[in-house]
Amino acid sequence: MLLDPHTPIDLPADSWDATNAFGVRLREGSFETDFHAHSHAQLMFLERGDASCQSEDGLWVTPLTTAVWIPPAVNHKLKIRAPLDGYALLVDPEAAQFLPPRCGAIAMTPLLRELMVRAAELPADAPRSGMAGRLYGLMLDEIATARLDEHPLPIPRDPRLCRMFDALVKNPADDATLAEWARRLGLGERTLQRLLIA
Repeated sequence: MLLDPHTPIDLPADSWDATNAFGVRLREGSFETDFHAHSHAQLMFLERGDASCQSEDGLWVTPLTTAVWIPPAVNHKLKIRAPLDGYALLVDPEAAQFLPPRCGAIAMTPLLRELMVRAAELPADAPRSGMAGRLYGLMLDEIATARLDEHPLPIPRDPRLCRMFDALVKNPADDATLAEWARRLGLGERTLQRLLIA
């Protein structure tokens, strides 16, 4: 199933009780959610594009070789920019209890990638007694054994650094020097250094 983030997900009612994979495509513009949580866990990876996931623990940016893992009931927000092509996996809460309990980045193995691509081609209500069940079972095994990097980009608490953080998240290519950042924030360069080290 292929989704545009601007379009609500329309699944058969009983398929929300199961693990499902989706293709995600955004051709223009951007999309940002407010903080929210799901009863399902999520795994999101991109083949092309720019996305970030922020939880209370920090910020993960999704390079093309990793996926972001979000356990059930974790408050988070997503930000994506076009052009974007990727995949998302929703894992039912019962299956997710055997998977990592914290947010993090998971290295995408070639097998996990191909399983997600194939599963996204299946109808959301595909019976779990056949091939779909075997695909999803193997995907969950791959996630359970994957290396999870639980070290996000920390989110600063100081309001001045929050302004710098927000600006860099919006424009990661900003190559301003420390002196330029200090000027933008109305601080002395040494004060900014101390705040960054603290």
